[in-house]
Amino acid sequence: MADYLWFNGKIIKQAALSVADMDRAWRYGDGGFETIRQNGKDIPLYEYHLRRASQHAQLIQCEVTFPELPEMKSILRELSEKNNLGTSTRCRMSWFRKSGGFYLPTTDLGSVLIEVFPFDEQAIKREQKAVLYNDQPLVRGKLSAFKRLGAQIYTDAARFAHMMEADEAIILNYEGNIAETVTANLILREGNTFFAPPVQDGGIEGVMLYFLSKNLPEWGFHFARKTYSPDELARVDEILTVNALRGICCITSVFGKTFTSNSLELNSRLPF
Repeated sequence: MADYLWFNGKIIKQAALSVADMDRAWRYGDGGFETIRQNGKDIPLYEYHLRRASQHAQLIQCEVTFPELPEMKSILRELSEKNNLGTSTRCRMSWFRKSGGFYLPTTDLGSVLIEVFPFDEQAIKREQKAVLYNDQPLVRGKLSAFKRLGAQIYTDAARFAHMMEADEAIILNYEGNIAETVTANLILREGNTFFAPPVQDGGIEGVMLYFLSKNLPEWGFHFARKTYSPDELARVDEILTVNALRGICCITSVFGKTFTSNSLELNSRLPF
């Protein structure tokens, strides 16, 4: 745990953050978060993170102001220095409604909490083993595309994957189709075309997914959205997991079948 964090415009010691400050976050999960990668002085894809967080806050009518890119660079630089971290860090920007009320809040004003943690790109496992998690399906709704504070399904799926000695768990939706994994979006390759499950299939609309949807066509590939059942997933050429922290990894083992990891070379084209 970092000693210093940024809360509502000030850098404070972690111990100074009170339970009351985060009352609605831990009681009701009334907010969301973004996981952001910092490389030296740059914050790749921050404009996408900022847009998604702003859309989420507006959707649940939480009045919160997120740092723009210049301020965010300054915040992360100071936090990295105070916490004696290197230039490559993992940042979590959480936001939530301020205290008051029970299910019905008494205010729409919000708070922003920014934390930084060490990040080692060399420790990323690029080739992963996955299992299918179907104990608790995801459901499509107005909030399903966003990263919400309540993440019990993902925690349970991660524990299941660990128990099965796997690196990832593939999560299904209520129709029994592929939604996403615990930590990433899925992109499936069939020949020269990359397919991602559509938003109505219940997965989060990830920042790296959005970036790749815009750039894969410019790199000479096709990109489309397509619903996949688990049986159909077993017949694709390649299974990618993508997020804004790790970039592109490949699931090389699932359902007792092995897959290639040729698309790992695309990491060289990412803005990291």
